[in-house]
Amino acid sequence: MRWIERFKKCKQKVRKQYEDALGHTIQLDYTSHPDMSAKRNGCFSKSFKAFGLVEGGRLKMTSIFGP
Repeated sequence: MRWIERFKKCKQKVRKQYEDALGHTIQLDYTSHPDMSAKRNGCFSKSFKAFGLVEGGRLKMTSIFGP
C-alpha cells in the first residue's frame, strides 16, 4: 500500500507559458511520473532543459501561437 500512495503523490501536472523574443507564446504541459524503482528512488526530476527533458518524464507541447 505504501508504494501506491507514493505513486499517487508523485504524479503532478504543471502548466507553464514562455514568451520568446518574437512575441510567440509557448505553452508546456508537463506531467511527472514515478520511476520504475519508485520504492527505492522516489520520483523523477521535473526539470526542463531547452524544451527537452531531463531523463524520466513526459513533455507535451500543447500550443504555439503568436503574431
